[in-house]
This record gives sequence, C-alpha cells and structure tokens, in this order.
Amino acid sequence: MEGRYGRRDGGRRPEGHRGPAAVNRRSVTVGVILSAGLAVSAGCHPAVVPRTAPASSTSSAVDGAAPAAPALGDRVALGRAGGSVRLLAVEGDVDAGRLFGPPRGERYFAVQVEGCAGPTETAVSFRPEYFTVVLADHTVRDAGPGMKKPDLHGDRIPPGRCLDGWVTFAAPRRQAVIAVVYDGSEQVRWSLPGQPDH
Repeated sequence: MEGRYGRRDGGRRPEGHRGPAAVNRRSVTVGVILSAGLAVSAGCHPAVVPRTAPASSTSSAVDGAAPAAPALGDRVALGRAGGSVRLLAVEGDVDAGRLFGPPRGERYFAVQVEGCAGPTETAVSFRPEYFTVVLADHTVRDAGPGMKKPDLHGDRIPPGRCLDGWVTFAAPRRQAVIAVVYDGSEQVRWSLPGQPDH
C-alpha cells in the first residue's frame, strides 16, 4: 500500500518487483543524469534549466552486444525524442539535523538526479518515485521524504528543458547501497562500486 512518501512497509520489496506506479512510469520519456561530484545545497528549490548536449549515450548496443552499463556522469538517452537522465552526485550519509534524524539503525542516502525532455517532447513527468536503491542484500528501497535539499519535487518538464534535485532514501547504516535504479519510460541501473558499509 502506498503512503504519502512511498510504501507503508518501509519501502522494502524484493528486487525486480514492479509496483502499480510502474504502469504510469512507462509513459514518461525522460533521461536520468547521474554524475559524481559535489553539489552545492543552497536550500533553494530545484530549477528547470536549459538542456545541454548529451555527453554520452549508453542506450545503444554495438555489434549485438549488451549496452555498456552507465557510469556516474553519463547522460543516458531514453527513447528517440531526445530525453535523457543523469546522476549528478551521491551522498552516503545525509545529516538532516537533530529533529529530522533517520530511523534507528538507518541513515539517509541521497542521489542528485537530472531529467531532460527532448526538444519536441510534451507532458514529460520526472518524479522521485521513479527512483529506487538496491542494497547489498538485494532488497530495494523506495524514495522517502526529501531530506537533502534542494529536493526533487517532481513536475512536468517543458520541451528542451531539464529538472534536477536530490532524492533521499532511508537505508540500513551497516549495509552498502550497490545500485541506483530509474524506472520511468525505460529502466536504467547505475552500479555504485566502493560504497562502504557503515
């Protein structure tokens, strides 16, 4: 059952499970930008910014081989209309302050993402609910409340523009997050090697 911030069972579900929102996500033609680096959190809302030219695309296969897995910073093209998605940054232990600490034994894990609409795409939606993280034990956690600012509020992206922000997850303190998954118009998975156990 879904609550305001996701699943009421704590967001835990077996890897590969596709909930009821997956049907709506298929209509989204957008890409996710995941790139390593530090992001400045000025406490402002995510901005809709002009789209830049793709740095790389990982959605096509060469000589029948499977497409290369995207790396942090790669722009992943989605569909044929020019939409894309990218990971901008990863923060393994977000400090949300004394009053908004994570549940006992857990930490806040956040990823900064960007979705862009192609120049002719209309009604493209980009939301935190399209993201999950995979833990070392292969369980999956849904996005939670936006503890890392500026958080991704989710909205429609105008043609040729981009929307970015942070998506926060509650994850066990002693378990590594091994992947970030976007499940919108297509499914994209970014592996996170070297995420230490806490």
